[in-house]
Amino acid sequence: MRLPRCPDSGHGGFMGPRLRFIDKGIDRFGYWVGAFSILTGFFSWAGSQLVWLKGFGWPEYLFTGLLAASLILLVVAAGLLAWRQFRPLPFGDGQALAKPPPVIAWSFDNPAFPHMGFLGLGGSGKGSAAKIDVICFQADGTNLSGKPMLRISSYVRSNITNVTYPVYLVVEGTRYAPEDTHGIPANADFHIASAPFIVDGRSPSPDEFRSRFGEMTFVFEYDGNAYSRAFTLGEVNKNLDWFHAVIDPERFPIPRVVPRDGAAPGPANPTTALRFEFPKPQDTEAEKQQ
Repeated sequence: MRLPRCPDSGHGGFMGPRLRFIDKGIDRFGYWVGAFSILTGFFSWAGSQLVWLKGFGWPEYLFTGLLAASLILLVVAAGLLAWRQFRPLPFGDGQALAKPPPVIAWSFDNPAFPHMGFLGLGGSGKGSAAKIDVICFQADGTNLSGKPMLRISSYVRSNITNVTYPVYLVVEGTRYAPEDTHGIPANADFHIASAPFIVDGRSPSPDEFRSRFGEMTFVFEYDGNAYSRAFTLGEVNKNLDWFHAVIDPERFPIPRVVPRDGAAPGPANPTTALRFEFPKPQDTEAEKQQ
């Protein structure tokens, strides 16, 4: 019992949504009319076949009819439930349950930049002389919630030792506790960094970091909500290997653009170009006093 659809491009034009709304209403009405018609026919037949029903009055007819209708609907509902239990709907293309949009877009989960790391690293040298320091946890984010984030608290915790480092908002290269800022406005990009990782008064090497911190969990709480992201040891190693390749591309080759032999450089900018770098780690007041 359906109204014909408008032969348009698929959206129904101006009347399409309205016709679909009317279509659903007629469907519901038709279902109920059909169900009551079947029940009416069934009880009429039952009343003509069962002699003992002829002695009932209207109250008995009404009660018996409601009881029989309830039993029939219960049996039908149980049958449909059992059918769907053993024959679930296939979720194919276009039928998968939609995930809610993210509230914060994090750099470490951006598929367009698979090498975007979550560790602040420093290094120098090549080959066996290469030296890498694991400085801190860091990430970029964008507030997609459509409203400001005011009450913020964040930390990163080792899954091996439970050692926890607070995470700060970074403003112009300087760490600030979230409560010492005005929060994150809607649609704003922001940068975060943890307190520096310290082992024996210095930044740990990759091996020291793996053994003393290793797998970690990042927690970002805002206005009564919480985001949590676990980083596996495999992800940590991938981040470290990528940085190894950056400082020593001959030993750890990665796809990159290189000039031809003898190629002349192109024209330089007439003024000094802006350079965007990761913020250098800053000691907190408590660490300076120590």
